[in-house]
Amino acid sequence: MAENIVFLEYRRRLSRHAGSTLFSWKDTQAGVGGPEVDFVVQNGERIEEIAQVSMGDLVGDTRKRELRALTQAARRLHPERALVITETEEGTETLPFGTVSFVPLQKWLLAPEGAGSADRSPS
Repeated sequence: MAENIVFLEYRRRLSRHAGSTLFSWKDTQAGVGGPEVDFVVQNGERIEEIAQVSMGDLVGDTRKRELRALTQAARRLHPERALVITETEEGTETLPFGTVSFVPLQKWLLAPEGAGSADRSPS
């Protein structure tokens, strides 16, 4: 359900930006069960943002899976920002490709508009 909420909000935000597209990404080179990223925001040739939606505890294998997918996508897509939309976790983590922001869904939905792609900044 959270992914559907995020999808609808991205669509609403991007509807005001000509040339912006929203899609998902899958590492097809990894075969079946390879890493997937829930949302990719593209504007022209630029990948502005990649995002995962993960509700519940982001620990152990779940955390590794989400961050591995973002890392794989970032290596191929070179996004300006990467984030994980969470239930409650907030903060940042540095990975080999750069920084990932963790932002609670409620905060992401209520973030002020006009600050970056999709009208909001993950911080």
